[in-house]
Amino acid sequence: MEWFIENKHDVFERNIASMKRRGKDNRLLLSLVNEERLKKILERMLDETEFLSKGGIRSLSKYHEEHPYSMDVNGQHFSVGYVPGDSDSGLFGGNSNWRGPVWIAVNFLLVESLLRFYMFYGNTLKVECPKGSGDEMHLGHVAEEIQHRLQHLMARGDDGRRAINDGNDMLDFDPHWKDYLWFYEFFDGDSGRGLGASHQCGWTGLMAKMIHDTGVNCRLPQTPRTPTAAASHYFDDVFTRQRRNSQTKKPGALRRSSTSRSIGARSDYWRSAPPSDDGDHEAEAEEGDDTRSNGRAWTIYKDDGNAEARNKERESADDHVHRYVQDQLKRLMTPDGPEQYEDEIE
Repeated sequence: MEWFIENKHDVFERNIASMKRRGKDNRLLLSLVNEERLKKILERMLDETEFLSKGGIRSLSKYHEEHPYSMDVNGQHFSVGYVPGDSDSGLFGGNSNWRGPVWIAVNFLLVESLLRFYMFYGNTLKVECPKGSGDEMHLGHVAEEIQHRLQHLMARGDDGRRAINDGNDMLDFDPHWKDYLWFYEFFDGDSGRGLGASHQCGWTGLMAKMIHDTGVNCRLPQTPRTPTAAASHYFDDVFTRQRRNSQTKKPGALRRSSTSRSIGARSDYWRSAPPSDDGDHEAEAEEGDDTRSNGRAWTIYKDDGNAEARNKERESADDHVHRYVQDQLKRLMTPDGPEQYEDEIE
């Protein structure tokens, strides 16, 4: 293998981006596209007149709305045009499927790929996002931008409406419906309204992971800015109850939560703390980082190397966990025994 890389590198480079060049943290990149091809792909993908929509990446370029792709085969004419939502024919049950709508599964794979490219290129590779905006971002920020747009599908806007509900007053404002979201199969490439099956809790359920990864940093004005606030906003938080000096016979019940417990303990969360007022943030900023230029002060993809701050965040998270465990043990050691809490024990 080493001989082949050294003596036949031209063969490798036809299909694999780099077998010799080392990237960030001395990493090697195994990819079907090199840096030049990647830039060309992202130029189209991040163009709002083509693939990039307000709610994620479309499955077909909007360019084909006015310029359908067509071909003649054995005297028959076939064409495919951009169809953002309901199909213009009876094929596939009247759904446009892969001819324009946004699919969470594909977007999730794109985000994962962008993050892996970022692990190799770091801040050395930046692209314009969206195209024509003048904002240059590294690929970590591009992945973050796509996740934010996907969250906009389900999050309420300033008018209290969710894009997936397509202006339905009952789903947006009725107290019996407004807090219960449907997990649609795919979404309109222009408006973001939910389409297809309404119970697609499989890949559309990946929205929870995106909220967990980037929810604290989302550009939505309603976004919480601390781990505790994020846990309370998105999940059932187990750390919000006040500690009591005296133990009562029957302490108030706590609702279980799994995802929210790890928000403050994530290895990358310390990077998302808001900048301090003493100017240390700017002094520690990595050279070439674009955080200040595009307003992403709380991005989780900024690596400023502040080990002391990271350790403090971890110690704080560990303290939360230790106190929580102590409280739970005290509850089980009460005279009534664990029987009264058996419905809460997994």
